Amino acid sequence: MPIPPIISSIAITAIDMHFAWETGKYALLFTPVIAYFFWRLYLYRRHALNNYASERVLKKLLVPRSSKYYFWQSLCLCLAWLFANLALMQPMGYGQYAGSLAGENIQAAAALYQSHEVIFLLDASASMQVADMPLNASRFDYAKDTIDEIISQLQGPTVSLYAFTSQVTQLSPPTLDYLYVRLMLRHAAINATGVSGTDFLQAMQYLQQQYASPPTPARKTVILLSDGGDTALEAEAAKAQGQSRIAQILASLPAPLSAHMRIFTVGTGSVKGLDIPGISYNGQPVHSALNALLLQEISDKGGGTYYMANDYPPISLGDDIAADIQAEGGPLRERALQGKYITAEGQSNPQQDIIYKLFYQFPLGLAILFLAGALLIPDLEPQRSVPKNAF
Repeated sequence: MPIPPIISSIAITAIDMHFAWETGKYALLFTPVIAYFFWRLYLYRRHALNNYASERVLKKLLVPRSSKYYFWQSLCLCLAWLFANLALMQPMGYGQYAGSLAGENIQAAAALYQSHEVIFLLDASASMQVADMPLNASRFDYAKDTIDEIISQLQGPTVSLYAFTSQVTQLSPPTLDYLYVRLMLRHAAINATGVSGTDFLQAMQYLQQQYASPPTPARKTVILLSDGGDTALEAEAAKAQGQSRIAQILASLPAPLSAHMRIFTVGTGSVKGLDIPGISYNGQPVHSALNALLLQEISDKGGGTYYMANDYPPISLGDDIAADIQAEGGPLRERALQGKYITAEGQSNPQQDIIYKLFYQFPLGLAILFLAGALLIPDLEPQRSVPKNAF
């Protein structure tokens, strides 16, 4: 008897299935643990009622919780947990070569499937609390508003959020949950890393280690928001040695071509500057002004664009940057990759690349369905009405 085509197709897809986040499989191991806790809760409730009164008395005092309904509720919740984790693992399959999908327009079709991460680097040093932005807003609040506006315009790329002073702290891992990133952004604070000062060299080295060692074919767009102040640079500038520090910072930048990365910089603050609130050195207030030169050189070498925040309201600035990083003909793909398709290191023929279909929506839909079922199943069975002449 021949196998129906639809069953054959499902079987082939299942065999070819793999996951983008395979580490999530360990969360699946908690499914029997959750089921065990539901069973222990059932036994605890039963034991507590038996200690309260005998079963014959309880039937007259209480409307009993339905064991059958409780079983179905527990089963639905366990399945909701199972399928929700499968969805987070981002299942994909049915791989096909790009050439078989796109025909003559291979690169245009492949661009829809390329991975893209937007990385926000937010300066959280004390100088960012200076209020020299429009409407007397602080540099830090202005930068946060700009990031929030950019995220609101994104459609598809994963987003990660970092704060940096003299060290880098991850506030949000790469995620498609934009609401979560915006909530973490709202709670970001000055000196969020717990260390004072500003070290651009350490921040750039961190980018190199996390995203370019080794390089991956995924697109990366870094958006750095800062006033350009660097503690070591300011100390060397007083000794007329500032250029050596800038050269070190630029040398530590990931190479745009091999790392598939662009770096945009947003300069917050004014050229004139103001004193930093609550900060003094040798009894004198510490003055902070925008260092546009460093930010300009970082964006130039990083293949991106420098924006002076004082020239834009946050909404316009966010719209411009979001449009640029999502443009079909962005600088990275024109200069670095000679096309819209990002291939693995060493490959030159996009027809050799495999494009997979995403299937996360199926387990996600089942998880929502089972969760809704658990909420809709009642705790008590319907009670039958007793005739008035029964007594």
